[in-house]
Amino acid sequence: MAKITRNLTQDDQITSTTNEMVCVVCEQKGAAKHYGSICCDGCMAKITRNLTQDDQITSTTNEMVCVVCEQKGAAKHYGSICCDGCKGFFRRTVRFNRKFICAHGDNCNMRYENRNNCRACRLKKCLEGGLNPKLVHSDRKVPPNIRQQKQFMYKEDSPFSNYSGPNLSRITVLEDTQSTIEISEYSPQVKHEEEDHELWEVRTILSNSHHLSRNQNLSLGKMNIIPAYKDHNLRSVTKYFKQVERLCEIYVDTNLWHFCAEFENKCSVNVPQYMAVHAPRLISHRSEISWKGHFYVKDSILKRVWCRIIANTLDWLSHVPEVHGLNDQDQELLLIGRSVPSAWLVVAYKSYSTKTPGLALSGGAYFPSNKEEMDKTDPSMKMLFSNLAEIIENEFTTTAKSLKLTETEYTFLRVICFLTPVPGMTVEGTKKVNEARNKYINLFSELIHGMFPNMAMLDILNRISQIMLLIPVFEKVTELEDATMALMTLFNIAEMRGTLSYDIHCDASTILVPKVAFHYATGTNCFDRTLAQSNSFVFAFCI
Repeated sequence: MAKITRNLTQDDQITSTTNEMVCVVCEQKGAAKHYGSICCDGCMAKITRNLTQDDQITSTTNEMVCVVCEQKGAAKHYGSICCDGCKGFFRRTVRFNRKFICAHGDNCNMRYENRNNCRACRLKKCLEGGLNPKLVHSDRKVPPNIRQQKQFMYKEDSPFSNYSGPNLSRITVLEDTQSTIEISEYSPQVKHEEEDHELWEVRTILSNSHHLSRNQNLSLGKMNIIPAYKDHNLRSVTKYFKQVERLCEIYVDTNLWHFCAEFENKCSVNVPQYMAVHAPRLISHRSEISWKGHFYVKDSILKRVWCRIIANTLDWLSHVPEVHGLNDQDQELLLIGRSVPSAWLVVAYKSYSTKTPGLALSGGAYFPSNKEEMDKTDPSMKMLFSNLAEIIENEFTTTAKSLKLTETEYTFLRVICFLTPVPGMTVEGTKKVNEARNKYINLFSELIHGMFPNMAMLDILNRISQIMLLIPVFEKVTELEDATMALMTLFNIAEMRGTLSYDIHCDASTILVPKVAFHYATGTNCFDRTLAQSNSFVFAFCI
């Protein structure tokens, strides 16, 4: 009896405690502990029903199939049913106003396993499946410079402006994969939008990697900032070299302008070539490159112009993957031997793209192409640049304007121009360079075919040949500059005497300036007084 009495007393206490507990949902008394909290029986029943419904919804969602790639586990997005992958693809495509074209007649099989093979057909199926571009409103995570222009998305020339449902007519291009080729550069607005996005991507890469410890003297290619491309994938290769172009333009490690007095000790022409190719920052710190021309170049700043452009060129060339497959000697010979043609190609293109009235020489300096304006420049600058400016204006800029040369074409041209074997390379190194050159020529040909799918084959071949024939222009310019720079180096005109300037320009002009003459003029003890060498020196002096 005593035990029964104790149990009844405990039950009364529990009942009393329960009656004092209040539901955290509706504040009703008499609540109890359910699902890890305190709630009344009514709220508990409602929660139970909701949990049951959620289980049913989850089960239903898992059975839903994407209307684009047929992947299970889809949900409702933008007015239709699609998976998260196709939702993200559609959002990015609409947000950045991208266009695509199919290389296989808009008839690609669109399944989950191969949905990334053709973006044109994927976009077409998104629209046919009922995904509505006008429901893409959010601009979260969009670069600020693109967000400011988001109203462009629904202008009359937008491929989504006349969207009326799944029966939208054929949509053309955007990005290029193995079966999708970029042609959007011919729309100025789309070109500007994509360039901004590429610049934003590179800035993001730099921002995300700022905490990494790097030797700043190394070439940018050896810092591995830009992710490697997928070999023989046109889209991946194109994106890679465009990002390299942006990186070399925006990467700075000093706030100094390279024409200010403080920059004098930040650049040098006395860098051994084996150190220059691996550590371009020893030639020049990475000041803002600033290609647009605003004032005439002077002989007092020529050395800094030369150092900054050569360092920038070596940074760019260090990103060509095939370079790192060569031995050290072949790397050095190739980078030094092909740095000048590569540098002149970038100078010519930047002059053309920035509409500089002459040769854009970085830092705001330029040399005018107008002959009357040339007379206002320093005599030594006129001697060096006048013929070069005329050749580039007549043989490069005119052709580039008539062809409307795009940045993508220019980047491939720059790689192809660089990949030319130089004397002294090993047989194996020469073979590797030729194979790499052929690879990029094939990719370049594929690019042109994709950019102009409706152009006659004869016209496509004509465009390819006209662009490829721009390379000999820079071989000619290099020969002329080497001859002039050899004399400037020998007689220290514009402070251009240095070991690196000699290695780059004078070794290519040994008929004019043999090493013995350079050592004699610079006061070194390597002068061998033989008759032939003395005659060579006199010949160089007379010229």
